[in-house]
Amino acid sequence: MKALKDLYAKNGKKLYVVFVFVWIPLAFIAALLYSARSFSPAGMLAFIQNGFQNERGGTAVFFLRLLLFAAAGELALVLLSPFREAFLAFCFRFRYLIALAFVALAVLLNLNGSSLAAWNAHTGSCVPSDVVFGHPKTIRSDEWATFTPMIASQGFNAYRQMSPLFGGDTNTFIVYGLPSWNIFGILFRPFLNGFLLFGFERGLAFFWSARLAALFLAWFELLRKLTGDKRGLALIGAFIVSFSPIVQWWFAVNGLVEMLIFGPVALLSLDVMMRTEKTGYRLLSAFLLYISGCAFVMTFYPASAVALFLLYLVIAAAFIAGRIKDRTLSDRAKRRGFLLCLLGAVLMIGFTLGFILYQNIDTVQAVLNTDYPGRRVARGGREAYKLFSYWVSPYFPWKEFPRELGNECESATMLDLFPLGFLFAIFVMIRKKKADVFSIALMLLSLFVTVYATIRFPEWLAKLSLLSNSTAGRAIITYELANVIVMIRAMGAYEGKPKYALVIPAAFVYAAFVCFMSFSHYQAFLGKKTLVVSFALAAFLAGALLLYPRIRKLSAAVFIGAALLSGAFVNPLQYGSANIRNTALYAAVQEIRETEPEALWAVEGRDYPITNYLLMTGVRSFNATQVYPRFEVFGKFDPDGKDRSFYNRYAHVSVQLRDAGEETAFELKNPDLFVLHVSPETLYEKGNVSFLLTDRMLEELSAGDLRFELVKEADGHRIYRVLK
Repeated sequence: MKALKDLYAKNGKKLYVVFVFVWIPLAFIAALLYSARSFSPAGMLAFIQNGFQNERGGTAVFFLRLLLFAAAGELALVLLSPFREAFLAFCFRFRYLIALAFVALAVLLNLNGSSLAAWNAHTGSCVPSDVVFGHPKTIRSDEWATFTPMIASQGFNAYRQMSPLFGGDTNTFIVYGLPSWNIFGILFRPFLNGFLLFGFERGLAFFWSARLAALFLAWFELLRKLTGDKRGLALIGAFIVSFSPIVQWWFAVNGLVEMLIFGPVALLSLDVMMRTEKTGYRLLSAFLLYISGCAFVMTFYPASAVALFLLYLVIAAAFIAGRIKDRTLSDRAKRRGFLLCLLGAVLMIGFTLGFILYQNIDTVQAVLNTDYPGRRVARGGREAYKLFSYWVSPYFPWKEFPRELGNECESATMLDLFPLGFLFAIFVMIRKKKADVFSIALMLLSLFVTVYATIRFPEWLAKLSLLSNSTAGRAIITYELANVIVMIRAMGAYEGKPKYALVIPAAFVYAAFVCFMSFSHYQAFLGKKTLVVSFALAAFLAGALLLYPRIRKLSAAVFIGAALLSGAFVNPLQYGSANIRNTALYAAVQEIRETEPEALWAVEGRDYPITNYLLMTGVRSFNATQVYPRFEVFGKFDPDGKDRSFYNRYAHVSVQLRDAGEETAFELKNPDLFVLHVSPETLYEKGNVSFLLTDRMLEELSAGDLRFELVKEADGHRIYRVLK
């Protein structure tokens, strides 16, 4: 703090002049160019005359861009100035307050990372998208078209655990983990509490910002522990993990971020329990271990959780072995206090999870007994291409991804520099003539997961290793995290003076190898120019790794820059959610909901994602995504149960009206999408549907006593009342 004050006292006026008269105008020009999307003076003048607004956002969005560019530029100037060391020391000392300020600012400015703007293409609305920076990712439909609309629906449901808005009473707590006034949800899903406190929009800002801040701090503190408090290396690792493509593409769903937060918190709590001599600290650590353990399990996504648990188990074993070795637990009273607190935390975790399971056993059994996803037995294999694809992932936000290769989300990885980090760690151990048992254990775990991701295991071996619950595509993150930890530890352990004459050829050989391995699978995506750029970046980053003992600051800057480039542009920076509320279609639905709040609606003739649109309006939706089977709803259309397998699944649901008198039929279009083909009278009598949202003209389907009355038209959609 003193250094900061002294520097400001000497240079305060100069810094103020540079910021106000140089950087603010530059930031204004950058925001103007980005907003107007025009380099011509006429285009920029037209944007200004229009009140700093266009189809990409209103005036508030423009000034948020201005603030973003100004803040980014000022941060860059500070880091390049003599102010840097004092500034970094200040950030470290007050890191938790800075994290809180970051979250508070995001909530205050109403900023989130959702791809909600993607709805414009499906609703036909022409309102501004309000994307401050970046582009909405339509491929992330499980976020913007499923999870986020489900959260929005909870606001209309007063955040109760059971919701009638999914066509029938649905447990919102146990499967998708929506915010609700449930004591266990409040305790073990803390990032959803923002919705309870601030409502949907500000809650969305809290959800995105708080999880990013917590993720970064959790891995920074864990890597400080694993590197002997080498803060620079911990900072590099925290950036690599937090902004890795695999994390950012899956940031909002499947509980991956929560697993990556609560795992490190549990490990750090365990270590404090062993080290401290104060009963209060030990009890607090046991409580944090209890919260973290329950929160980790309550992500209810074993496909990722099981493999990550194996990684955390290795780290926990290393912590315990280290405390035994340094005789921290040699004192009998201290050892007894630790064991009692550990046992108490474990028993409380087991009791709490057992009680939650007992309370929600019907829902859990319904999920386990589905035809999809059901009780999967994974055997691994078919993911070998991901081992070297970390130089391809950074291009995913910018280039169209060939669908024959899958999709960006499933292909995303982490910047772990495999196998260079492993080779460097082995070199360091040979050079020091001392084995790092912990790094060896991580390498063995990584090798085991690599084999699992490459070769299909026999079923007995998959079950024995617990990986039968974890698909190869999800388990791959454990391999990548282990690689990053090994690499970071090796960078901190090497104390020699690497020679440029050896490093430069090694960097080029590594770059050629990984680019060849990447191109062999992604040649339809990369192209020659991209491959050349990848080669240059790979060689540069390899040099930064191998030369770290000589050029620490430059290497750290290169790694952090590469980490940001690899994942920071995956999700957009979105201002609020007005783009889904300030539409003619939303207003039309709301007008009807106010007079008939209990009416049941259905989206007709359209597939997902528009089938989930009604969730955001607060009406009861017949064919919203069913997170577990609704037999009481669809069983009415299948009285003899012959089509049970069609709707006994997690699924998006489409409704297609047939001519009067035709038989009801189910069609499975994808493992997670089925269509109910049904006549109007059957839908009315068995489904109790009162309103239909469609883009078709339904009057011609009226027959007998049943008819369709057009109530509203908006944004190319028609709302019909079903009358009889």
